[in-house]
Amino acid sequence: MGLAEEDLPQVILESLFLLPRMTGDGDPLPISGVRGWISGRPTPYLNRVGLKNKVDADSKIAEVIEFFRANGKGFTLVLGPGEINAGLGAKLLSKGLRPARFCSLGGMYCTIQHRRACDSIILKPVELDRIENVTDIIARSYGIDPRDVEGIWGAKVLPPALYWQLYVACLNDAAQTPVGFGASALVENGRVLLLRGSGVLPEYRKRGIYRELALQRMALALEQGVEQAIVQSARSSSHAVLKSIGFKEVCSIELYEWSPACCSVSC
Repeated sequence: MGLAEEDLPQVILESLFLLPRMTGDGDPLPISGVRGWISGRPTPYLNRVGLKNKVDADSKIAEVIEFFRANGKGFTLVLGPGEINAGLGAKLLSKGLRPARFCSLGGMYCTIQHRRACDSIILKPVELDRIENVTDIIARSYGIDPRDVEGIWGAKVLPPALYWQLYVACLNDAAQTPVGFGASALVENGRVLLLRGSGVLPEYRKRGIYRELALQRMALALEQGVEQAIVQSARSSSHAVLKSIGFKEVCSIELYEWSPACCSVSC
């Protein structure tokens, strides 16, 4: 049995804080009233922060900035619906943060339906300790530094209650040409599929491959008895595609980032 729709926004928001449990890279932040982690990489996306309820946002943001400044790393701060409605985004901008690459996200879900798969695209599972074999595909598909791929999709220590799988999408041709990638995780004790990032190589975009990546991962989850899927979808890229295959938005999320190199405003 899946989750009630009113419970999904919190689950979607919490799924943004799963990364250290998947990769084994990330130490909790030593700041009261703040959740998140600091990883071994300086890239803001790999160091995530969220404010807990009923904290003084001004003082906590200042503490977070000073902590990451001292460590020479950037961070991404996650805002949920309540914080967005309270206007916290404007406060972050005044503190020297800037909108992340994909700042505006829609938290979405759908009930997984039986669909006929497209036979022109196949998904090939990637062993979690063989991610180096597909680093270039992921980096070019997602538009990130290859050195950050391991920090996002490499799994070193996977908790028993958290299943996830990385796939390479290939054309169903003689060469099985790689065209993109996608990752899946089962959360909420295996009851809900999290579509955990995907991308298509630039030269193969606008061919329906992203759509097929989502549909085939959902079909695989349905075979395991999972009937709900969730995703954080960038409004500037994947949102419309996911909506077209049945996803419904249930909450808004915003991401802001800070790094020592880009901060020109006094904090």
